[in-house]
Amino acid sequence: MKPSIKLLLLITVVGVFLTTGLLIAKGTSKPNSSKTILWETNLPKAFAEARHNHQPLLLDFYATWCGPCQMLKKITWGNAQVIRAMHKWIPVHLNVDYHHHLDNQYKVSAIPMVVFLKPNGKIINTSVGFEYPGTMLKLMKQAYSQR
Repeated sequence: MKPSIKLLLLITVVGVFLTTGLLIAKGTSKPNSSKTILWETNLPKAFAEARHNHQPLLLDFYATWCGPCQMLKKITWGNAQVIRAMHKWIPVHLNVDYHHHLDNQYKVSAIPMVVFLKPNGKIINTSVGFEYPGTMLKLMKQAYSQR
């Protein structure tokens, strides 16, 4: 084999390894906040942040065993427009199996249940059951206007 072909082959192989390495490294980086919702799970901490930043809260009551909750997580909370709209809110993810003491306070009758709150904790609106992204965006916009 000619030296120039060997050099070209070596450069190609090195390039493939470098490209593969960069793609693997990119895939293992931390999630980009613009591509996922950064849920808070500590309600007192979320309220403190809401009061400090004058932002409303969005509480998502769910359970891991709940089919409609998993649909909401994947379809609605995974939607790019919903993720962008969520930047106006303090999003709080509350597993009912561990936060059942909040059931009476927020009138959790079924899950999934989304509760929209003013920074002071007053309920603006609620939504029970799975909602598609378009409907959730309308609910978020309506509740945000009443904050």
